Amino acid sequence: MREAANGRPFPAGKVIEGAVAEPLLVRPGCRYQCHGDGTCCTNIHVIGPISRNDAGRVRIAGTIVFPSRREPVVKHDAGIEGQVVIQHNGACVFLGDNARCRIHEAMGPEYKPTACRRFPVGATHTPAGVRVTLSHRCACVSIGHSEPLEEEHARRILVSPWTGRLLRDFEVTQRVRWYGRTSIPFEDYVTWERSMIASLDRDDGPSLETVLGIAADSLPQMRRTGWAGVADKMAKWTEDEPFGDGFSCILRWAEGVVRHGPEWMGPHPNRPWGWTFERAAARSPQQNPERRIYGSWLADELWAMQWASRGTLYRAMADMAARYRIALGIAAVMRRQGLRTDVAAAEAVMIADTLGAWDTWNEVRRYFEEAPGGTF
Repeated sequence: MREAANGRPFPAGKVIEGAVAEPLLVRPGCRYQCHGDGTCCTNIHVIGPISRNDAGRVRIAGTIVFPSRREPVVKHDAGIEGQVVIQHNGACVFLGDNARCRIHEAMGPEYKPTACRRFPVGATHTPAGVRVTLSHRCACVSIGHSEPLEEEHARRILVSPWTGRLLRDFEVTQRVRWYGRTSIPFEDYVTWERSMIASLDRDDGPSLETVLGIAADSLPQMRRTGWAGVADKMAKWTEDEPFGDGFSCILRWAEGVVRHGPEWMGPHPNRPWGWTFERAAARSPQQNPERRIYGSWLADELWAMQWASRGTLYRAMADMAARYRIALGIAAVMRRQGLRTDVAAAEAVMIADTLGAWDTWNEVRRYFEEAPGGTF
């Protein structure tokens, strides 16, 4: 038994050695380490839904971290029909003044909710093994220099310290939908993907517009609707949401650029997550190239293969191209506000990445036109 900060004993996480035998596949070139910037603890994320076991551990943590607190630290969220960790002033109630998790500091990482302990790392099961995936909704991923993500580091993040099991977020079958009604063997997809990722995740080379097969100055074509309708949908969803809510600000930034383009003069939404990117910039005086920031994000989008459950590769590339164009527009606006080039790009990627995780964005994806056959 270890002791928490107040001397109260609590059990260490139970690690079951050898419970995960499958290989973990890390994308070549993938870099990640937590720098403690704090973005993941702000309300651009709903901290949940959390499991019953997670909720129990968080409640125990609450009695240790806040011994005199009477208010609950977990509540039921009707919007996602699950339990979430309470937020205060735009951030998780457990986020300390030093931008560190109080649960982690007082009790250890195993007491954090599973989603917090794993983020931004995830897992997709494929016929070749479990792919380690990486979300770019995190300043630590896009700003500054991080060490290569090694398999054992990923395993420590992904494997539950309580059960020894690895929770898979997505699963890919032996065949991958390619174009229209055509599907190809997973092995053939991997051969194509290897070349595409090498073209995306680099500092130089052809423009990303060329790699993605899109025009340099416009959003991709859509069927039976237009981008003005998409902007209206986003505006309607946020019309009753508070202006300081991080996720609502995400949608307002995307809506503004979709409606007005990169020359959008405002008024602009708030950036309640901005302080976390300022922390990232302060630790990283040397800027990453813009192309690397955008390209590594797109490479990780492809590698995660979440799109495989929603449609074809060609439809997924249209989705990636659309959100890339939105990100470029947001970054242009933020640079005019005085943000450093790499910070503007990283924030824009965070917005575009979060937009893709929005359930309602699936309605938008259905309208994307596939590129002409043979584009990729």
